Amino acid sequence: MKGILLAVSLLMLWGGSAWAQDSGTAQVSWVVAGCWVSLRAHGEIELGVASGETFLEPGYLEDTEDNPLTVITNCWSWTLTASLRWHPPAGHPDPVAGLADFQWWVVEVLSGEVEGWQAEPRAGGGWVATGRGPGEATLLLGYRYNLDPQDVPGVYQVLITYTLTGE
Repeated sequence: MKGILLAVSLLMLWGGSAWAQDSGTAQVSWVVAGCWVSLRAHGEIELGVASGETFLEPGYLEDTEDNPLTVITNCWSWTLTASLRWHPPAGHPDPVAGLADFQWWVVEVLSGEVEGWQAEPRAGGGWVATGRGPGEATLLLGYRYNLDPQDVPGVYQVLITYTLTGE
């Protein structure tokens, strides 16, 4: 019986000794090659229907609700730009200059580190915002079409291509 107790005692000492030897440290490493950017954009927007009343008051169709753009990046900085193409209905008297009546802007920054942003409504493409990373930033966009007496009946469309770059 003493032999069995001694064997258990030795096993416990050996187990304790092995436990102390396992308390070392390990190092794990990896490399991230370059930086990356990702953009989540809202879907299609319907500005509404222009009738005789809307041409007089308020004179435009606008949407400033629920139009988020989300930048996700591991870069130290990022820049967001936009280019626009418009498709007026057949019979529009000036299919090129009519795009000047379409405006867009950043209504507000909902989250993230955004250093600069286009807060005033403006026509045409160009710079939208710049920010710092790594992380996530969400911008709320607004869109407006100023009605014009030269507008002909039909469906008007604007295609906006957002481009996100990071450094």
